[in-house]
Amino acid sequence: MSPARPSSSLLNTVIRVGGSVLLAFGCSEDTGFIEPGPATGGGAGMAGASGTAAGMMGAGTGAAGAGAGAVGAAGVGGTSGAAGVGSGGGGAGGRGGSSGAAAAGRGGGTAGDGAEGGEQGDAGKGGGGGNGGGAGASGSSGTAGAATTSCAELPLCDEFETYAEGATPNGIWSKQGGGSATVDTSRPHRGAQSVHIVTGESEQGRVWLHTTSDRVFPTRHMFGRLWMYLDALPTTEVHWDMIEGQGIADEPEAWDDPFEIALRYGGQLDENLLANFETPGSYGGDGPRTDCAKFSDTRMPFGRWACMEWEFDSDAEVMRFWLDGEIVDDLEVEKQGTQCISDETNGVWYYPTFESLNIGWREWWEAGTRELWIDDVAVAGERIGCE
Repeated sequence: MSPARPSSSLLNTVIRVGGSVLLAFGCSEDTGFIEPGPATGGGAGMAGASGTAAGMMGAGTGAAGAGAGAVGAAGVGGTSGAAGVGSGGGGAGGRGGSSGAAAAGRGGGTAGDGAEGGEQGDAGKGGGGGNGGGAGASGSSGTAGAATTSCAELPLCDEFETYAEGATPNGIWSKQGGGSATVDTSRPHRGAQSVHIVTGESEQGRVWLHTTSDRVFPTRHMFGRLWMYLDALPTTEVHWDMIEGQGIADEPEAWDDPFEIALRYGGQLDENLLANFETPGSYGGDGPRTDCAKFSDTRMPFGRWACMEWEFDSDAEVMRFWLDGEIVDDLEVEKQGTQCISDETNGVWYYPTFESLNIGWREWWEAGTRELWIDDVAVAGERIGCE
């Protein structure tokens, strides 16, 4: 028989425990074209057409002049142009892109010799290539997500589709506590069925689906996932649990012999979530008496399906919780929480070799009945995710 429990108070809440100590904590380019200039003497030479962007070689060839005509000014070349055709005073063709001085035609009175052909214009420079757009900045790396894994590939997975309607899950599960847990079709998450839980009005009315399946246990590193639909939250500041991993730890600095440890996720103050570390055997004299918590600012969802994931890692001495696929940072506990109501481990949270898992609902003192549904439960050695 467990010894009588002392009354404890924290944040003005008196704690009463049925068989264990309860927490109470309250982004264009523009290309211009240049017009050609006029030529004098003879007929004006036609300006070369603008060249291609590749910069084709422009060459103006002067035709023979009749008499010494005045040198026509070279038209302003566009960007490198095709050869210009001109009549009038022989002159050296202007260099492509820049104006060239015309040479005087020979002869006078009589027809002069034809003027020498104009020099070949230098190739116009091709247009500069447009600057390439700057490379887009790399996106920051995201938190690694969980792989999508089918139920059949997981060590332990139950979609509750194979049970007869009205049956209590069995096989890998056993039901603990005084409430009811039956498979029905009233509110499935996926498929046609889920587990419908109705609790009693106290700790004795808890409903756990308990498993010690050798597909998973014993283990020192566990990931889990379940979907839960809670009909309504408690109207008092009662401490409740939804997920509980239990096992034995051998920690000589804390206790001479191996002792039982429970790591839990549940909630309490302002209907917010919490993490809990307790040594259940200590109330019978087996282990250091410790009951500690870490409170979250995240409120427990209700009236909808919520995906809950957890990790218990005894080798790294850390526990973590995800809600609807997002990590809840203030529910990560590494070695130590924030508050204790009994503390014979000096605030240290010890992590056991896990031997069992409980899922469901437990309230630690009388606070009315609770109705909820659980579906798509899985346990594995790596994060599972919500899909």
